[in-house]
Amino acid sequence: MKNTLGGLCRRLLSCSVVVLVPAFAEDPVRLGEIVVTPTRTEAPLEEVGSAVSVITREQIEHSQARSIVEALHNVPGLSVVQSGRPGGQASVFLRGLNSNQTLFLIDGARIGNPLAGLVTLSNFTSDQIERIEIVRGPQSTLYGADALGGVINIITRKGAGPPTGSATLEGGTHNSFRQAGEISGATSKFSGALSISHLDTDNIGVNDDFRNLTAAGSVTYRPLEALMLGATIRYTNAETGVPGPVAVRPANPTERLQDESLFVRLGIEVTVSRRWQQSLFVSENHEELFDRGNPFGLSDSRSDTIQIGWQHIVKLSAKNTLTAGLDWYENRGSYETVGAIPFDESVDNIAGYLQDQVTLFDRLSLTGGARFDDNSRFGSRFTYRGAGVWRFDETGTRIKASVGTGFKAPSLNDLFLSFPSEPPFASFVANPELKPEKSLGWDAGFEQDLFGKKVTIEARYFENDVRDLITFAFVAPNFTQTNVQRARTRGLEVAVTARPLPELTLWASYTWLAEARNLSTQSRLLRRPEQTGSLGANYHFLGRFNVNTDATLVGVRDDIDPVSFATVRNGGYVKWDVAVSADITRNLQLFGRVENLLDERYEEARGFPALGRVFWGGIKAKF
Repeated sequence: MKNTLGGLCRRLLSCSVVVLVPAFAEDPVRLGEIVVTPTRTEAPLEEVGSAVSVITREQIEHSQARSIVEALHNVPGLSVVQSGRPGGQASVFLRGLNSNQTLFLIDGARIGNPLAGLVTLSNFTSDQIERIEIVRGPQSTLYGADALGGVINIITRKGAGPPTGSATLEGGTHNSFRQAGEISGATSKFSGALSISHLDTDNIGVNDDFRNLTAAGSVTYRPLEALMLGATIRYTNAETGVPGPVAVRPANPTERLQDESLFVRLGIEVTVSRRWQQSLFVSENHEELFDRGNPFGLSDSRSDTIQIGWQHIVKLSAKNTLTAGLDWYENRGSYETVGAIPFDESVDNIAGYLQDQVTLFDRLSLTGGARFDDNSRFGSRFTYRGAGVWRFDETGTRIKASVGTGFKAPSLNDLFLSFPSEPPFASFVANPELKPEKSLGWDAGFEQDLFGKKVTIEARYFENDVRDLITFAFVAPNFTQTNVQRARTRGLEVAVTARPLPELTLWASYTWLAEARNLSTQSRLLRRPEQTGSLGANYHFLGRFNVNTDATLVGVRDDIDPVSFATVRNGGYVKWDVAVSADITRNLQLFGRVENLLDERYEEARGFPALGRVFWGGIKAKF
């Protein structure tokens, strides 16, 4: 395997088949597309200065992605690392920053486990997802803690039109079987959507299986034109075998992870006047995670994130919108494991934010905002953000830039998890006095339309400087969590989208992570490849057939050997997937896909091999 992306490209192109492109490269040229996450208001994508990628429901269906992990693989500036096969622990590195420095939302409400500050991405299926908006760069001004690298907002499906539904059956390699059903519809006052799916796969080897049951739905009620009530719910029950890394075989035959989570969001939107709209929501994300069969002993954890958000949108004029809001949330968690002191603790946070969006000279769009957070543990934190777009409609050029600050609050484990030891051995001690990690990030670049907007090119340079990183350090006589490290990431993101025909979309992306360095140790951050890229295409023809092909290219990166714990180089790889579907009738569809078509042998995380070539096939009945 070559050590550069160029070598990976040459290897791919030398194959006897032709690769057209990847499924989830950024699609920045959908002129007129409306996004919500960058400003918390509906705004045309071309008027947003932040770096935004959108994954639509259509893209998810064409690629036949079953999970959010699969959907995110080809977003520019974002690396996904999964420990082995489906069900293995997954992490997201946005612009080289840590996985717990990216905030995940469902319909604008916080999710994730506050104990470790992470989302269990491996169990998050694509059911009931209408679109995913990824905003890169610090976003704490609108969303608070944990948004140093950016925000990933999962927007759920809503019912529309007459009642419709579908039932799906599919099977694949390694005794894989999936069943799914969904129904949606709307009347003049009600709308709703509901989906349920069950996945069962053995993967390969001993104790490597994965089971997932997910049910998700939404309902809205509009008794008056100016009033809407809504609810969103998502339930997941998953179980995963944990055989351990291949380097320490024989595999663990008994360790199992059991994960059960429930997310609920209730909201109300009121249009007070044609210039003033306000909304209020209450949400809770509850998760229970049990580790059984671990030779070092069992562990139990339970966590809740409860949030209340109250927002006002005031249109001061046709070209000036003011957004203000109050945001309160509480993180609660309990954890018990062998060798640790059990704890049951909570942290709460209240914040206010203000943002102004203005358009000048019909071509300059500016957004600026500020936020003040008050946390029950570390006190207050002030953040700000600004973004702008200068459009040259005559040439199809848009100059974009943004700058902002962010912070990540210490997790409950950082604050309260301790492992005591008897002398002469040092203890690992939590630190309730930890400060938040903080960052300053900026980016600048352009978008260029060509050939009557059939081709769009985007390029953007970015930098992030992170201070007060939390890490274990020896503070005699024990090891304890401290704010002592600093990191910097910088690089370039490039994306190209082409639509030479209405039925054909081609895209490509490339990310050069020139620097991802721990400035305290002068070492490169682990699992961050310097170069990544993707190629993809989607072709819909004869009114009923669809072919989607995508290739992910990942360069070499540093990792940790699971036996010696030494830093080692993990080789680059090319993963090529192909998905096809055919509408046999209006109500019947056949589909299939091949994952890892080249049967590439690679490890996203060292010691955890990914699956080789995998085949899937199925049938969907629509009604």
